[in-house]
Amino acid sequence: MKTKLTTDLDAPTILTGSQYIKSKTEGNNKQQEKRLLTTKIMFDEPVNFTLAKVCVELYEKADIHTLPRTNSIIFKRHELVKWINQIEVEDYDNLRVCMGIYTAEILKDHPELGHLLNRVSVFLFPFKGDAHAGNVTANGNSKDGKYVDPFNMGELHP
Repeated sequence: MKTKLTTDLDAPTILTGSQYIKSKTEGNNKQQEKRLLTTKIMFDEPVNFTLAKVCVELYEKADIHTLPRTNSIIFKRHELVKWINQIEVEDYDNLRVCMGIYTAEILKDHPELGHLLNRVSVFLFPFKGDAHAGNVTANGNSKDGKYVDPFNMGELHP
């Protein structure tokens, strides 16, 4: 998904992908103009259920003392609420925050995030009782092979 964003030059912004910055100087008076950023938005979005499960399973098997440190993860309110509102209410009754380790496979659609390989993140999985949310049977197995994709791609700190 391509998004165009206009912001002031001095506004704090996380830049990814391509960017175009324009400023002009008139005499000794340098004027800042707006800049147009064309970037692929990759933070705060659902990710493939199966790929996310692999990340979680990798974390569960890992020696956590050897992993790169992640102190916090930021999710933007608007995107998180939008994702929650897209899930059918009858499909879930709770959200689980699951730790996971980024794999090359889950990052492949975002080559600009390659530096996050093997970093710890969290995945927000909707659950119905003790089963992953989706079209599930009474024992928690998927009726049609589909589960609700978890929310991820938050901004990692540090």
